[in-house]
Amino acid sequence: MPAEYLDTKQLEAFIAVMSIGSMTGAAKALGKSQPVITRLIQDLEHDLGFSVLHRNGPRIAPTEQG
Repeated sequence: MPAEYLDTKQLEAFIAVMSIGSMTGAAKALGKSQPVITRLIQDLEHDLGFSVLHRNGPRIAPTEQG
């Protein structure tokens, strides 16, 4: 992991997506747009170096590492 610390906004987005089960629902809960949540998750995955979510249309599930 290249960054010394993880971005709390990225982690907040990941937790919201996992708790609610969708990017759109997480966006509504956090008062952000769906593209912002998607970007935060993508940035988290980039920073970690692995995918944290399986995406299958509207269905989202954590990867083994996620």
